[in-house]
Amino acid sequence: MRADGDFHGYVAARWPALVRTVVLLGCPVEIAPDVVAAGLASCRRDWRLATEQGDVDVLAHGAVVDAWAERRHGSWWAGLPAGSSGPDLSDLDRLGPDVRAGLVLRRFADLDASQAEAVAGPQAGGPLPDTPDVAAVRALGESVPVYAAPTDDELRPPRPPWWRRRGVLTTAGVVTLALVLGGWAVVSNQPVEPTQDEGVGLDRVEPNRSDNPAAVAWYAEDVLHLEHATYVLPTLRDLAAMGAGAVYGDVDGRVVHLADDGTRTLLGTKVPTARFAASEQLGWVAWVDPAGANPRLLVYDVGQAAIIGELDLPASRSGPQEEPDTHPVAIDQQGVYYVTSEGARAWRPTRDPGFIESIEPATLLDMASSNRVSQIGTEVIAVDRPFVVEPVTMPGRGAELSDDGLFVLTHDPSDGELRIYDASTGGLVGVELPALQVVDAVLAPEGAITYITIDPDGFASQEGVNDSNPIRGELVTCRLDDGSCEALATIVLDSEAPILGR
Repeated sequence: MRADGDFHGYVAARWPALVRTVVLLGCPVEIAPDVVAAGLASCRRDWRLATEQGDVDVLAHGAVVDAWAERRHGSWWAGLPAGSSGPDLSDLDRLGPDVRAGLVLRRFADLDASQAEAVAGPQAGGPLPDTPDVAAVRALGESVPVYAAPTDDELRPPRPPWWRRRGVLTTAGVVTLALVLGGWAVVSNQPVEPTQDEGVGLDRVEPNRSDNPAAVAWYAEDVLHLEHATYVLPTLRDLAAMGAGAVYGDVDGRVVHLADDGTRTLLGTKVPTARFAASEQLGWVAWVDPAGANPRLLVYDVGQAAIIGELDLPASRSGPQEEPDTHPVAIDQQGVYYVTSEGARAWRPTRDPGFIESIEPATLLDMASSNRVSQIGTEVIAVDRPFVVEPVTMPGRGAELSDDGLFVLTHDPSDGELRIYDASTGGLVGVELPALQVVDAVLAPEGAITYITIDPDGFASQEGVNDSNPIRGELVTCRLDDGSCEALATIVLDSEAPILGR
């Protein structure tokens, strides 16, 4: 317990200086305590090692600087009051960010040059300007008001962002369903500038040849599992199989095609939290590019290696921390189905690119084999089928269709648990899914459901789930006809979301 005692003692002694440090680095006074608390919570699990083998000042200041860097690139600005209070930092504002960091860390936080370099990079440990001098920097810092340090509970390591960031199902413009175990995260919906021109190659990823135990693509522990190989990749957000390869979106907002041999092609960029749609049968991928005056719906043909359709869309009205209300929903029968703030639409870029069809109801959720499912009210979903006048309704929030359009996966509005229905009758399919344990689920080919489940008791017994403190889950598939289930693989869940291919 000594490490915890040392941590609490350090926080009590250094809290005012850390808050003032981050303000001098440019953080608004109103959110500085929250930024510092987030940084300290993130480094708490490494505190024992730092007290024995490292430098706690470097660890703490580095975590706080990283927390400020992450926060200022997010969507938090929108919530600040006009005219945020704080000292006049014009003398610091004229400095470059690295020099400013070095000056603040060394002249206010009392780190030496090597410590400042370890926290903020080589320039922070280099020569400093003559002004502002130590006295001036200290006076600026001391002018920042600081309130009491946070409690021990407030400095617990946070649960990983994906516990709330990623839902098993989402509804278009109605409700986003969080993961059942809760948690917190701030997720930016800001567009990301592409790092390379669209259509060019990224670094190839070496395939490790092995057969996938599941009938769907899946991603966990930095490894993407496809039909005949696995690939080590950076953090992904969404995924769809494309033949023996895949298309994925990553945390930087890149939309990438991965071929079976590991060749990667950057198709374009989207808002990181926005969805894309894909059709393995057609070899099409659709996403919304947020750059420019209006978002653009783009459709890419993997076989032709070219964009085959572009369509300007109305501007999004969603808030900075909401799922974008302008996004593709599905690709079906050479039609691209999408939603905007003005409703649901269908577009056929190769057949009749000048015609846009309105879809009712406007809250379209999914489309497959000419069947479509929509949200009607907050607790009911409806399936419309060709040549059938009356839609089939069933209780649900959010929904996905199987590829053949025969089954619907949804959440029961009464208890939040997953339910599977026959799309033609509305009858409940008798597959028992683990209550409050499913992290992700997808209707798999040939009448099955594949899901990832965890032990909630194992999660609750730990301070936080992260790379150093993971928990175990299982990849499971169940047949819909007889309810038989099979565990396919054990998965380690850490700070990244496991993903099943849609």
